[in-house]
Amino acid sequence: MEETTLDVLIANNYKTFGHLAFAVSSSPNTADEEQVQQWVNTVFAQPPTPQQMACIRRALFEAQALSISDMKSRVEPQSDVLVRKMPVAERIARQTALERRLTGVIFAPETTPGHSVVDRLVDVLETGVMAYLEPHKYVSRSQEVQNVKSEKSLSITTDGNLKVNAKVETLTCEASSALTLRQAWSRRSIAFELAGLATFTILESWVQKMFIMMQRPPPDGYVSISLQQLLAADRHLFTVAADRLLGNLQGAPGREKPLDTEVKRLADSTEVLQFLTCLPKATNPPPLKRPWETDKGGQWKADGKGGEGKGRKGKHKESKGTGSAMQLPPGAKGYRLVLVAYSIRPIPSSAKALGVPEPVPLRDEIPTTGCKALQPPVEGVSSGSELCRVGFYRSPEQWVDEAVSTTHPMDAAAALPKITLDAILQSFSSDQKAMALKRKVALMKAEILAKKLEKDEEALHKSMPDWMQAVVHDKRILLWEALLRQSEYDDMEVVDFLKQGVPLVGTSDCPPCFETKVRPAVLTEAELRAAAPDLRRGMMSRSLHQEPEHTAHLLEATREELASGFIQGPFTEEQVNAHFGHKHWLAIRRFIIRQGQKLRPIEDCCEAHLNEAYAATIKLRLQDADFFVAMALEVSRLSGRSPKAARPWVAKCLDLAKAYKQLPVAGCHRDLAVIMVEEEDGSHSFYLSSSLMFGSTSAVFAFNRVSRSIWWLLTKVLHIPCSHFYDDFPMLVPEDMGSEADASASKFLSLLGWRHAKTGEGGKGHPFMSKFDVLGLSADVAQLHLGTLVLSNKEGRAERIQDLLRVVSDEGRITRHQGQVLLGLLRFASGFYGGRTLRHVCADLNRLVFSRDNVTPQRLRALCDWASKALTTLPPRTISFAASRPLVHIFTDGCWQDGVAGLGAVVFDCATSHGRVFQGRLPDNLVKAWLSEVGEQIIGQIELYAVLVMRCFLKDDIAGRRTVFWCDNEAARFGLIRNESHSRSMDVMLRAFAKVEDESLSFTWISRVPSASNPSDAPSRGDGQSVLKLARATRVEPFPDFQAPHPRRYLLLLLLQERVHSRGVSAEILIRPQISALEAFLGLLLTVTDWPAVSFLDKAESQAEDFPFVGSEAASSAAEVSSRVFAANLPKQAWEGPTCLSYPWERPAKRRATVLGFLDVLEPVADEALEDKQLGKLPPVAKAYLRRLPVARESSDERTHALKRLKFLIMWDPDSTSLASSLSGAATRLMDDALVQQSFSDAFRSKATGTLLKRAGSLERYFRWAVENQVASPFSVGESVIYDYLSYLRSAESAATSASHFVESLRFLHSVANLCRMDLPAVLSARVQGVARDMYLGKRPLEQKPQLTVEMVAALESFCSRADPQDAVICGQLLFCLHSCARWSDGQRLKSIEIQEQQDETVLIADALGAKTATTKEAKTRLIPYVAIGTGLRHSWANVWSEARKDQGFEFGDFAQPAWLDSKGSWGEVAMDAAQATFFLQEFLMKAGIDQAEALKRSSHSLKATLTTWASRCPTVAFSRAEQRLLGRHMKPKDRSPLTYSRQAFTSLYGKVLLMLQHIRAGKFNPDLNEVGRIVEVAKAGSVNADQAGGRSGSPGEPVDSSSSGESSDGSGDRESEAAGGEDLLRRVPFRDPVDHSLLKVHRLSGIVHHLKEGVDARQFFCGRILSDRYMPFTRAGPAAADPDFCLQCQRARDG
Repeated sequence: MEETTLDVLIANNYKTFGHLAFAVSSSPNTADEEQVQQWVNTVFAQPPTPQQMACIRRALFEAQALSISDMKSRVEPQSDVLVRKMPVAERIARQTALERRLTGVIFAPETTPGHSVVDRLVDVLETGVMAYLEPHKYVSRSQEVQNVKSEKSLSITTDGNLKVNAKVETLTCEASSALTLRQAWSRRSIAFELAGLATFTILESWVQKMFIMMQRPPPDGYVSISLQQLLAADRHLFTVAADRLLGNLQGAPGREKPLDTEVKRLADSTEVLQFLTCLPKATNPPPLKRPWETDKGGQWKADGKGGEGKGRKGKHKESKGTGSAMQLPPGAKGYRLVLVAYSIRPIPSSAKALGVPEPVPLRDEIPTTGCKALQPPVEGVSSGSELCRVGFYRSPEQWVDEAVSTTHPMDAAAALPKITLDAILQSFSSDQKAMALKRKVALMKAEILAKKLEKDEEALHKSMPDWMQAVVHDKRILLWEALLRQSEYDDMEVVDFLKQGVPLVGTSDCPPCFETKVRPAVLTEAELRAAAPDLRRGMMSRSLHQEPEHTAHLLEATREELASGFIQGPFTEEQVNAHFGHKHWLAIRRFIIRQGQKLRPIEDCCEAHLNEAYAATIKLRLQDADFFVAMALEVSRLSGRSPKAARPWVAKCLDLAKAYKQLPVAGCHRDLAVIMVEEEDGSHSFYLSSSLMFGSTSAVFAFNRVSRSIWWLLTKVLHIPCSHFYDDFPMLVPEDMGSEADASASKFLSLLGWRHAKTGEGGKGHPFMSKFDVLGLSADVAQLHLGTLVLSNKEGRAERIQDLLRVVSDEGRITRHQGQVLLGLLRFASGFYGGRTLRHVCADLNRLVFSRDNVTPQRLRALCDWASKALTTLPPRTISFAASRPLVHIFTDGCWQDGVAGLGAVVFDCATSHGRVFQGRLPDNLVKAWLSEVGEQIIGQIELYAVLVMRCFLKDDIAGRRTVFWCDNEAARFGLIRNESHSRSMDVMLRAFAKVEDESLSFTWISRVPSASNPSDAPSRGDGQSVLKLARATRVEPFPDFQAPHPRRYLLLLLLQERVHSRGVSAEILIRPQISALEAFLGLLLTVTDWPAVSFLDKAESQAEDFPFVGSEAASSAAEVSSRVFAANLPKQAWEGPTCLSYPWERPAKRRATVLGFLDVLEPVADEALEDKQLGKLPPVAKAYLRRLPVARESSDERTHALKRLKFLIMWDPDSTSLASSLSGAATRLMDDALVQQSFSDAFRSKATGTLLKRAGSLERYFRWAVENQVASPFSVGESVIYDYLSYLRSAESAATSASHFVESLRFLHSVANLCRMDLPAVLSARVQGVARDMYLGKRPLEQKPQLTVEMVAALESFCSRADPQDAVICGQLLFCLHSCARWSDGQRLKSIEIQEQQDETVLIADALGAKTATTKEAKTRLIPYVAIGTGLRHSWANVWSEARKDQGFEFGDFAQPAWLDSKGSWGEVAMDAAQATFFLQEFLMKAGIDQAEALKRSSHSLKATLTTWASRCPTVAFSRAEQRLLGRHMKPKDRSPLTYSRQAFTSLYGKVLLMLQHIRAGKFNPDLNEVGRIVEVAKAGSVNADQAGGRSGSPGEPVDSSSSGESSDGSGDRESEAAGGEDLLRRVPFRDPVDHSLLKVHRLSGIVHHLKEGVDARQFFCGRILSDRYMPFTRAGPAAADPDFCLQCQRARDG
């Protein structure tokens, strides 16, 4: 544009592009040429030339474009703005200037920061916002140059436009050591200087200061400053600086940079230096001395004659024996170890010859009295036998007789001490006047004694410091001490707490009346005092940041304590130093916590490390609510025994006022109790504490000892039955004694000087009442004399829980903290409600809170509704102590033998002295269902079912009665006690049991009976007649059958109530005779998803509307009506009656119809096209059936494991594959399970086991990624999801072949299962395959498996010679392949072997049919000779192998070596493949002593490569190229035929092989030498022939065996075989309980579960194998844990 034209525009005030953009039109995009021409004519006097007109049009366009772009950037700012790069010229100029100025600094690519780091800091300077960069992000220029990547990428937006994206920089540097961290921070200093943020010297001064402080030696008792402390200090400095300099990073020219000023200030501030303080060294306290240990030492002797040897303290009695004397040298110190050995067999003669004496019997004879643990010898065993019974053995008759004579555990008052029982008895048996007179006399004696001790008391108080007198001025300490001595109290040391104060640190004493429990101190008192100044400075630098309300309350509480004399102050820090005369005093911060609606001041003794210097030795036994209930039980028992003397009782809770503040601090520790209070302005005031602090551990133990002494006096002196719990003293007296007992107790405590809440004063001074609050609960004792105690939750607790439930339900989510608070409240509250429902609520809430799965709002709201309804409808816990209702004993048992599940029960009512006997069998449908769910071990389900049925059957008979259920199965017993089980089917029955308990409350106790003593064992085995006399019954009754007349009642109750009703689906629709498939699926829906399985029902409901029905709305109504009528006519069961509690599934709700049951009233649409369209929509039950159906066991464990994994993946969403759809047809037609299993296995029949393992590993990794990224159906996705996954593999730096293997796995799965919801050609697009190819190009070069070393070969031969036949036959096959240079697959083709021996040498000659490389029919039918040296390298193995084959009954048929099945403990019917051979090779090497890491590097291909490699390296025996090829059977085609028919070529060749082995034996040749060693060896042999020197790893002409190519030569495939989500429950464990799941390991290849030993053999399995990296934990085994196969040898060795 010419200047004249520009001048015209400026003259008309068009000076900016903004003015020009809207010159023509208000909507620039709509302006046409005519409008532009009109504007030009208006502005220009002379029309512009055509060339100038073009320039004007361009200027208008650019102005409009800039205006629109500016507006868009303001309205829609970019989220990924690129960091502006510094121009190259400017970068060079800055660095040159810096190098010129910093002459002592070396600038190199490794010490110079990367350009990206400087650019980022320049951006920080421009924006004014600084963020802390971790040290590992300060990469060097050298790293940046070697990692050049494109920093921008293009993408297409949704509107079709191109968009430039910034790529996130992932380059990092090493900064984990002191040196690398120092280098990183040096690069930071240079980068800040180059960016203009700070000066190099300032930052380097700060870094140098930190490292100097780290290198200084620490004081005694402290550790040096760590790198973590340096990082924390540096991070805090820059965080504070960034906050202070927000928007002010650019300083004025010529002045100091703002960041320099701030760094210098913070480098010397305590706010930062607190991170660089030496920390105390963690020291272990000195070990506690044993009773016999003193500082004087001692000597212990044993004369072997049963005499007494003097020990260090007391005497040591020796048992009668004939052993020789054992004597320690004089002056010996330390611990002594006495080994006592027992033997049940005679001492061998060889041992006797060495002087070993005969062992002394445990007992000379079986006692008839005294010890009941040993019974007479076993019947039928001779008297000279060494066997005897140990334990309490009882026959069923003896057990029943003793059970009848016992009392219910609730009726035992053994928990009460004697003084409490005496006080209750005196209060019960005495009238009001007599008891009042006793208490009056006791008070008068105490007053007289107080008067007598008055002067001594005054002298004691005057001897105390003033501050201590202020705390105990009203205490009569000597009176308290005298009363305790008169009443024979057992902890008189407690008096010293008032005389001398309570020590805050050190080790407490443990009086004999307390149990010992040592909690050692971490710090000593000296260490705590030495660290006190630094701790104080650190606390003062940190503000409390509490609410103004809390600060005001804190100051008010402090002023009140100051007025009461509990503290002194306020002081400044200097004044406290002057007061104590030193600065090593400890400051303890005071803060506020909220307890409900109450604010309480607390001293933070943990922050001050005070509690870490206190060692406790006492185990406190607090008298909690159970103690009070036991007192009430005793009162009720006395009332029941003497009804005429029974009368109403009342209770109250006496509370001490400011309990801890009534005890003084020890004078020597007062400088460790300085309270620090933060004022409103942020300053700190200090107060010297004269009394105990609330947060001190020492205060807890000291006050409980004092509280126990007060309880002792109230009970012993005043005869008031009471308990103590910290500062609370619940008391229980007859109603007519209430007022007098209250006055006496208050007067007595006032006389002693203990401040307490008096009746009528304050909020805690309540009188004796029939209902009172105690220890967090409300107790009603109004009917106690009639045998009833009612316990309920304290007022307000239920309302608080309801409020929390309402908040969670409204929000539809729950945080971990909310769940923990709610769970704690519910667990405490459940103890004071009747029934067991709230315990199941707690169990479900615990699963929700601590589950890793996403919790749906519907599921959470259902649980909240259930809990809320339970809180409002459940009655309070009512405990009856009526003594006139004898016990009911219910013995139950289950039998599982030969596929028959027997049930038995014996009921004995002590009230009538008559019993009943029941026997029967479990319905076959439940047996089949449980077998499909948990496997063979269903005895737990059977035993629990027996208990549940008897509880329901006897519901009315045992209502309100004391009942004991005797069970001999621990799984069922513990489930009943804990009210939950990890087995889903058992958990459902436990919930049914809880519902019956809610409806018919009884006092149920679950106890154990040994199987041999269980009278119901015989009925469970069909022999009920044998126990009729024992049970005092007249006939054997059939076991209650709640299934008649409808055989599915029990199944539908458990299945549908728990799953369907809870989701609002009509359960009646499912009840129809045609759905017989449900009979086999108990627990089926329970195992579909997580527990409870709500997400499955959500999905089923969402798909219900997709099923076509004629008039679906009318059909729903018709189905509802007909099914309700059908269900209403069925007989109701014991648990189906009305209940006081409405469960979530019982609430009225709009029910949605499902597909199941519609065939009763409707006919489906007969439209083939529509059916084809709905082919992928499987019924929920069919999906569940397919998921739960186990895989058919193959003849190879590895193949079974691979099929399990593939089945798990395919059945994840059965709708996505045609294979699952076809199997669903079999499921819905009720085809036999075995046939369905076989159909799945046949689909993969043509695929090799190695292929299945490899493909399953790739697909499992994809599934883990899909689940983590919330992909609902991984096999029903499009191309974008597959591309995202491959991109993830590339960014995660996965194995180079992982992407290509995954693409191949998808093609493999499609060819077998047909991915009907995935268009595979479209999914495997060009960019998907491009990612796979890009990653594959990064694959490392193929490396052959290394050969075996001489040590390994010798170890393998040695192991073969001593192994059992099972291992020897496998080891021999491995050695044959090694010494004959045969592939494992070729060794399996053996047809005959011949062993020849001569001159101590053994040669094994064998013929094999075909080879791996044989392709023609002639080659496949040609016998190929093999020769092996049977004497081996060190040990002869050929004969051992031959004998082992005969022992195992092996013949040369289709294969030489069958596979070994750990799951069956026997040989399989197929050949052992190379993968399993590799496993055994590695196992045998490790057993023979080879290092695990080296053993795992070898595979079956290493066998063939061993001799060929040795031959190529041998300098003493010359092998030509042709001989090396012949040794490895790499023959030219023209040579194969002559060599086949002539063994001479091999025999002459193996003459050289034998000579080579002899040279190895003689040490003339070492094949394991490295390259340099071999060169020297060749030189010594005088030959440098290339043929003799050989290659580094075998013959150059040797082809690569296919078994060694790829990623793994053992067929195991990628290490992607660990399945995600292996948290399935253990369902089928043959090992006897208890089973520690951490000891179960799964072999990655075969999926077999092995059991580790414990103790010294912790790395060895019971089957003898060694733990290695080939095993993974059982909890992460995925499908192997869901459907496990176990090692039979481990089971036999562990359980016998």
